[in-house]
Amino acid sequence: MRDARGEVRWFDMQAVTRDPDDEDSVSVWTLVDITEKHQIQTALAAERLRLTALLRRFPGGVLMEDAAGVITTANPSLCALLGLPDHADNLIGQHHDALCERLGPERSAWLHQPGLTRGEKRRTIEVTQSDGKTLEIDWLPIERGGEQLGRVWLLHDISEQKERERALASLALTDALTNLPNRRSFMASLEAALEDYRQHPEREGALLMLDMDHFKKVNDTYGHATGDLVLQHLARIVRLGLRQHDTAGRIGGEEFAVLLRDISETDAASLANRLRQTLADSPVVTGDASIRVTMSIGLAMLDRQDANRILARADEALYEAKSSGRNRVCCHRESAITSP
Repeated sequence: MRDARGEVRWFDMQAVTRDPDDEDSVSVWTLVDITEKHQIQTALAAERLRLTALLRRFPGGVLMEDAAGVITTANPSLCALLGLPDHADNLIGQHHDALCERLGPERSAWLHQPGLTRGEKRRTIEVTQSDGKTLEIDWLPIERGGEQLGRVWLLHDISEQKERERALASLALTDALTNLPNRRSFMASLEAALEDYRQHPEREGALLMLDMDHFKKVNDTYGHATGDLVLQHLARIVRLGLRQHDTAGRIGGEEFAVLLRDISETDAASLANRLRQTLADSPVVTGDASIRVTMSIGLAMLDRQDANRILARADEALYEAKSSGRNRVCCHRESAITSP
């Protein structure tokens, strides 16, 4: 019905017969203007449609329950993240316990927050699935005036974010040119090994310091790009020549370090000489050039001293190897520095 201004008005019309037994009885009609109510209902319906559309496009999972634990809202992403074959609408009206029973012990634990304190406004956990996927799950209460009306869970797949974080962490600990641990990372490994040897003094281990011979001449003759190739070549030889539980690192310029675990001095010297000889026998071929390079190695056995002191001892042995003609291995002992 339209009013005098031509605007549509909505009415609730009801008729009441004065005498129901008399067919000719007069009926009394009542008209109640419900235009405002209709407008509110229309707006709410539109808002529900908008919310539904948003939930369907929301990249994460949404699960909303009332105070009794009955599911009132769910979206398709929730079903995908929880591995449910259901359409999201089929979850509406189910009880939380029924959903958890279907999910099984592992996944239902994601939606169970033990020890929540009254008044807690948010709790976030991270879970890793058997396929390696990582989810971030937020729990939030729905309250009004101190009364708890329900709760909502928001689930996000943060696997890519975690992978980026791992990659950044790796970059912080890895030498970009050789892909070996950098000085910071190597020193941490050395400190950990020394702590282990302090607790188990019967074990043996060794530290090697490796330095390319005449590396400045390589850079000056062939350029820094070729020098980088030579360093990468050395890193490959070291990596391939070590045992699985050994650790190599680039600690600066053309200088490398190797941590050898559970090894005698004799065996450590033999391994060092194999690395040295492999490099000497493996020229770096680039363009028309075949570049033969060598390295000198200093060896120090691990003991109860700190990492910097052992590094200094290996460095002293390296200096002796350089001074003695290069392309050789020298071992540091308390009484003298000798060639094996």
